[in-house]
Amino acid sequence: MDIKYTFILSEVPNEEGGGYSIEYPDLPGCKSYGDTKEETFLNGEEAVKAWLAAARERGVEIPTPPDGDSILIHSGRWVQRAPKSLHADLAALAKEEGVSLNTLVISLLTEGVAMRKKSLSPQALQKSHYLVSAPHQSSGKVGEYIKTQSPLGEGGTTSEKETKGKKA
Repeated sequence: MDIKYTFILSEVPNEEGGGYSIEYPDLPGCKSYGDTKEETFLNGEEAVKAWLAAARERGVEIPTPPDGDSILIHSGRWVQRAPKSLHADLAALAKEEGVSLNTLVISLLTEGVAMRKKSLSPQALQKSHYLVSAPHQSSGKVGEYIKTQSPLGEGGTTSEKETKGKKA
């Protein structure tokens, strides 16, 4: 592939199927998975090719890749201190819902970010590629927030592995 887009490579926790995910923030909804890093990169390259082909076919504007000087890489890991009482509350809620503390916190953060974006402007929400399905809503499952949506609409190209949480 001649054109290089910024990507985020993340390890998928074993409780969510294991392996790796690769996401291209400049190409909303373009995401793929693999069991190894090498497989994930190959699958990601195919996902980019398919995304670009679908965008051309539908007349969607194709974003220009960022220059090398403007690329920021986020590892997906950080350490956050919290009051003991909050930690205990989160751990209890995770246990109650049958998910890991990590899965619960990611779900809550994702929901909060989506709600914040929604309250800021409708355009900001449209740019978000997270579909939030909170545990207390229709499905009663945590983890569905990880699904992504292609701006290309129905039939858009998104290579996606199902990521499902456990019933609450």
